[in-house]
Amino acid sequence: MLMSIDERLEVELFFIEGDDPFICGVRGYATIDIMEEIEQDCCENIKEIFTNGSGSYLFYATHSQAQIGDAGRIEIPSHWELALTEYKPLKA
Repeated sequence: MLMSIDERLEVELFFIEGDDPFICGVRGYATIDIMEEIEQDCCENIKEIFTNGSGSYLFYATHSQAQIGDAGRIEIPSHWELALTEYKPLKA
């Protein structure tokens, strides 16, 4: 991962219930691969991430490296951690 520890990545995702979320804005260093990883993580964890329902979500994103156990096996795979900073519901 080529992301600097001191660099902050903000990611805005748009979500409508019944559909997959998608990235609609990024602030900071993010390659297409990084954005695809974040989108995939979000699609796999919709119920845990998009608890407020349909709308626009702004997150701070940090990358957590894989944790390797004593036997050399991956105990926790690398993943993106998202901290919700702003939510805007859809307006009817």
